[in-house]
Amino acid sequence: MTRAARNSSSLSRSTSTSLIVGIKSGQQDAWWRCTAIYTPLVYGWARQAGLQADDAADIVQEVFRSVAAHIDRFYRDKESGSFRGWLWTITRNKIHDHFHHQA
Repeated sequence: MTRAARNSSSLSRSTSTSLIVGIKSGQQDAWWRCTAIYTPLVYGWARQAGLQADDAADIVQEVFRSVAAHIDRFYRDKESGSFRGWLWTITRNKIHDHFHHQA
């Protein structure tokens, strides 16, 4: 089992509301906790999609840049889903963009 897989399997399925509120309000500690928790997961998704290590690291940066720019658009409810699901959607789109630009 890869390190990313171990880390992602140990993550809570639900991101705490206080973490999301902290990120939205610009609390540096919340941002650091978020990246510490989710960087291995995003990196693992990118590697599973077939990206090389350097490209996967670039995707991680792009994903968190997008999260920082658009966190105000994330609202947790049954229709919009979880933070992890939102993060997966951003990651999937960044991976798609990466392969599209290589073609």
